[in-house]
Order: sequence, then C-alpha cells, then structure tokens
Amino acid sequence: AVAQELLSQAKELVKRLQADATYNIKTSWKMLTVFIGANNLCDVCTDPAYNGPDAVQAAIEAALDYIKANVPRVFVNLVPVVDVT
Repeated sequence: AVAQELLSQAKELVKRLQADATYNIKTSWKMLTVFIGANNLCDVCTDPAYNGPDAVQAAIEAALDYIKANVPRVFVNLVPVVDVT
C-alpha cells in the first residue's frame, strides 16, 4: 500500500469496528500499528510529487486525524520507514 490509501483503510477499519455487534468501540481499548510509506519511498523517483515527503505526510496526517475523530481509546504506533540514506 501507499500512504495515499491509508485514509480509505482507516475508514474501512472504523466501519468494521462499528459493525461488529460483539465489540464495543466506545469502551474497549485498541492498539493500532501503522507502518506505511515504504512503497512511496520506492517510487519517489518516478513520481516525486505523488510520493514525495509532503504528499506522504499529508496522507498520513489525514488518516490519523480520521482515526482520532472516530476511534476512541486507541493507542497508535506510527512505525517509521527504514532510513535508506
């Protein structure tokens, strides 16, 4: 996946959490680990505008803002991409 797909994945996660009748999204604690951006990094040379740092940052921020607004009691682990320098 690329960072630009993260928001749609977050929306799908929220939809599934809300649809599960055996799970209480409001009272249960959750842990979400996000490891994203490596595929953007691999393709930054072919499309630097789409895969560049500003675009990736904006996409990740949008997804995290959505999670914050829609998923209470969640710990988020944001795992950075390996330093390839």
